[in-house]
Amino acid sequence: MTTDQDIIQKVMKCVLKCAKRHLKTTEGISISSAVPSSGELDTLTLRDVTAIMGVGGPVNLLVAFSFDRSLAAFLFHAETVGLPMTDDEHYPFLLEIAAETINTVLGHSTVDLAEESNNVILSAPVVIEEARRLHRPKGASFAAISLTTSRGILDMNFIVPKHLFDNKLNIVAC
Repeated sequence: MTTDQDIIQKVMKCVLKCAKRHLKTTEGISISSAVPSSGELDTLTLRDVTAIMGVGGPVNLLVAFSFDRSLAAFLFHAETVGLPMTDDEHYPFLLEIAAETINTVLGHSTVDLAEESNNVILSAPVVIEEARRLHRPKGASFAAISLTTSRGILDMNFIVPKHLFDNKLNIVAC
């Protein structure tokens, strides 16, 4: 029997591998540490910009990438260098880059997560713009990996079951 923790561990391993590869090869960002937290994790701390996606198919959970300000700013500058834009466009572009980062990493992870005749389905990314703590409701499991990079911190959060939360990580049922 597969447990929530088994599912989370499988997804964490795949996502960590793809996140490291994406940050290094696409953005030139080095990872100095990757610290996992799982088991009886009761809260997740969300930073100022968090991109969330649902994963379905052989695994069913929510994944949330939470960016600290320095990493979000670096990704924004790296991805928009040379693009003409007004000051009013900066923040919306930063949010889109957070969404595209999780979309790319999870998209690459689907190869490792898919099972024969059972594809992985990803929801569209949703970005929330508030730092907050998410408390684990009864019946949920949380896990996280905090990546310390040369440009800031990225917390990758893994949440099951996803039906307890809406697409902005508000609790909808207990």
